Amino acid sequence: MEVKLEDEGGATVDKDRGSLTWRIPMDPRTTKELKFTYSVKHPKDQPVVLE
Repeated sequence: MEVKLEDEGGATVDKDRGSLTWRIPMDPRTTKELKFTYSVKHPKDQPVVLE
């Protein structure tokens, strides 16, 4: 199985840990939607379960 980060969405990428980090100043009681894109390649006979 291969997982590839296509677009980090402005995050800092830690390739060793496989994590994305955003540092964004925000006011209290506000929300912000952050997006990133990845692809998954796997054998056809193996299902992919996302949790």
